[in-house]
Amino acid sequence: MNPNPTKRFFCRAIFLALGLLPLLGTFSWAAYRGLYQTNTSYARLVGDRLGMECKIGNVVHVRPGTIRFEGVRLQDAEDLTIVVECGAVVVQSSDFEREVRIPALSVADGKFRRLLKSLDERVLQNPRTLDLPTVVQIDQLAIHSNGSAASTLKNIRLEASLTDVGPQANVEFALLTPQNKSGGETNERIRMDVIREMTRPDSSESAPVTRLNLLTGKAKLPCSLLAGFFGSHHLNPEATFRGNIHLDSDSRVNAAWTGDVSGHLENLRLEEICSLATGTAKLTFRKATFEKGSATLLDGTLAVNGGTLNSEFVSSAVENLGMTVGEGHQDFLADPSGLVPFDFINVDFVIENGESTLKGIVPSGSPGDLAIVNGKSLFSQPPSKVRNVDLLRTLLGLSPEQVPVANDSALLRAFPQ
Repeated sequence: MNPNPTKRFFCRAIFLALGLLPLLGTFSWAAYRGLYQTNTSYARLVGDRLGMECKIGNVVHVRPGTIRFEGVRLQDAEDLTIVVECGAVVVQSSDFEREVRIPALSVADGKFRRLLKSLDERVLQNPRTLDLPTVVQIDQLAIHSNGSAASTLKNIRLEASLTDVGPQANVEFALLTPQNKSGGETNERIRMDVIREMTRPDSSESAPVTRLNLLTGKAKLPCSLLAGFFGSHHLNPEATFRGNIHLDSDSRVNAAWTGDVSGHLENLRLEEICSLATGTAKLTFRKATFEKGSATLLDGTLAVNGGTLNSEFVSSAVENLGMTVGEGHQDFLADPSGLVPFDFINVDFVIENGESTLKGIVPSGSPGDLAIVNGKSLFSQPPSKVRNVDLLRTLLGLSPEQVPVANDSALLRAFPQ
């Protein structure tokens, strides 16, 4: 035993300072996290940020600034249906940025649109949530759709930050579809930029504007994934888009997009364009321009390989558009409830300023043929421009006495008047 009490005191003090006090500090930090930052409090914080009910199975404090959330579930606040489920989320924060890493995420198609809406309302329209620049890395996102195989997004990287004009989000990902799963991930990266301009340089009184830029490259993006941006109206689950979209949206009017689109819509159901027809169509837009939700120019081509037309459509095309039925096919018009089969439809169109120009470009037909059956012309292009109102009547299956504006259809809302 050390007879020097002063020396013994300093030895004990050094032991406390270098040993016990850091240990007690660590236990105090852990106790604070366990008592005051519980699973419930974290879930409440995340739920309040996203406007949803959040459930967290377990919280692991890996080290200061790094937290691992396990068994995360987001539910709709109204009906408590599951929106998102994931096994683990790792959040790492510093004084300069926040990084979120998610190995795998699963969401239903309809709920994916709900999630996009929540992110828009809670993040892009609320700059305070971006107190730090945020990077989100998702290794795999599976989006399940009723009636079709799941779409899988791989290697998603999302960067969100607050700029001088407002919040912005930039996301890149690769798309793994059922068609290329056997060959692995496509090398083509899809990029989308969303900028929310809260203040406009030209006028402080202007309403906020959301700017959307989408470039798919050679990849085919399921149209159902775009429905979250363009309202509830979307095409069948098999429809895809390949091309470029540059649109601005005024926040005061719902889905009032202004801008231009170019590219290809594939695997369309012809009945989604014309109520009196069936078949699988490809719609190519050389250019389509929109003003506050309505098209001002549609310049492109419609191609359909096989299908049927209701004889009522053929009669309406003859009456409203001045088309000519080919020789030997007049009998199709005798039965108004009959179906007219066709081999090909190929129409080049320019629709603007109240008038439409329609040109038949069927590869194996004669010049001017819009459709052929058994190698012969079914009907030919109109001799001159037609009124858009007459074209709408034909596509919607309306009589000359009916007013197209009274018909509530997605086609009508986007059609140049």
